[in-house]
Amino acid sequence: MTTPEFFDLDNQILKQEFIIKEKDLMIWPLVRWMVLSYLNFKAQNLTVPHSRLNKLSLNNIKLLYHSFKYAPHRLKKPYDIIFYSSARGRLINKDFNIFTDYYSPLFPKTLTMDSAYRGRYEIPNDTQDFATGEFGEFKTRIIYQIKKIISRQNNEVIERFIDFLKSYNDFEKPFIERVKKELYFYHAEYDSYESYITKTFKKLKPRIIFVHTSTYTGFKAMLLKTAKKFGITTAEFQHGVISKHHIAYNYGDEIFKNEKYKKYLPDYILTFGDYWNANIKIPSKKITIGNPHFYESIKTYQTLKEIPHSILIISQGTITDEFVQIAKYLSQNYPNYKIIFKLHPGEVPFENRYKELYDYPNIEIAKSGDIYQYFAESEYIIGCYSTAIFEALGFNKKLLILDNELSQNEIPEDIGVWFKTPQELDLNKIKFDTLQDREIYFDPMWKENYKNFVKMVLNT
Repeated sequence: MTTPEFFDLDNQILKQEFIIKEKDLMIWPLVRWMVLSYLNFKAQNLTVPHSRLNKLSLNNIKLLYHSFKYAPHRLKKPYDIIFYSSARGRLINKDFNIFTDYYSPLFPKTLTMDSAYRGRYEIPNDTQDFATGEFGEFKTRIIYQIKKIISRQNNEVIERFIDFLKSYNDFEKPFIERVKKELYFYHAEYDSYESYITKTFKKLKPRIIFVHTSTYTGFKAMLLKTAKKFGITTAEFQHGVISKHHIAYNYGDEIFKNEKYKKYLPDYILTFGDYWNANIKIPSKKITIGNPHFYESIKTYQTLKEIPHSILIISQGTITDEFVQIAKYLSQNYPNYKIIFKLHPGEVPFENRYKELYDYPNIEIAKSGDIYQYFAESEYIIGCYSTAIFEALGFNKKLLILDNELSQNEIPEDIGVWFKTPQELDLNKIKFDTLQDREIYFDPMWKENYKNFVKMVLNT
């Protein structure tokens, strides 16, 4: 399906009013991302980008234990600002979350609540203003498994929605069953989850919550809806590339007429720079803030010397196979070059996709490490549609963009040199223009912009 077709699906579903009235619960905000991303992956023949941990294990028991031990209900003081963030921001340093900790010192009474990343939390040494953010979700999941044993559910609106999906040839039966199970879970446990979030808000008394990837629906949609009942301002910081084709940030026209749906969306989308605002079609207000990690990382690594004849390949889980072929070609044709194959964190467990690269002596597979350090040390950088391509602009590197539908939708054509096949990568002949206007993508006044936004919301 194309982006206009996604919009059309939005419009059709909103017009049919799939609403569970006894709970005042709209169905589409709960599964929109699930449904549209399925269609998108199927249309472009993409692989799963992030590994998930679903099996019962000691690691998962540890996850549940930490979710309870550091849950927000243990805290005893109120907070004006709460960041619902991700443990992924602590992969380099568990005591610093790159999504939140540049901002948190700027205002007192700020709390960071991390969701797990790949089945684990990175617990900081100082947990005074830290909490885990998923205890309510895990609790309802466990209770629901018990409830299923003793009761059967049936809801007319859910069944009508499932019949609607069945009318499309694009959805396979196993996927429709997954959507149905998820909707019945939300139907059964919405009240319990809302009750837990309500108690949390009453105790912590936030005035602003920043919710990581809040437009991706599901629990986060219910979190926003509950927050708005208490008059809490809701916002989401940009965390990656946003194009006009990004289904989490672009909606059909009916969404702008639907006041009920707006309750499930953040009041504000806070972007890296002015460039991104034009790529968002959503009722939320768009405000430029900046990306502090971008500028602080440039400061940290600007004195590092570039390694001559070095190539950084920024892999992505959706198209690992294509990057593997590029790496193999470069290894064979440029044996004196050092090639770093940088995996996305969510891609690391899929070792079968890239294990053949271990046989190439001049390829180093990087499963961790700071991407900005790799930027600073590399002469060439190869990517497709990653945020890292824009971040690499801060180091004036020789950028090479894999030319396909994904990059055409996400990356401006004046960034880097584009290629369709590895055979086009003649590094001795390609001419590069490494000077780019980075400030349109990343506003350098992030600190002032954030302060002004919070003062506006808090009326201080």
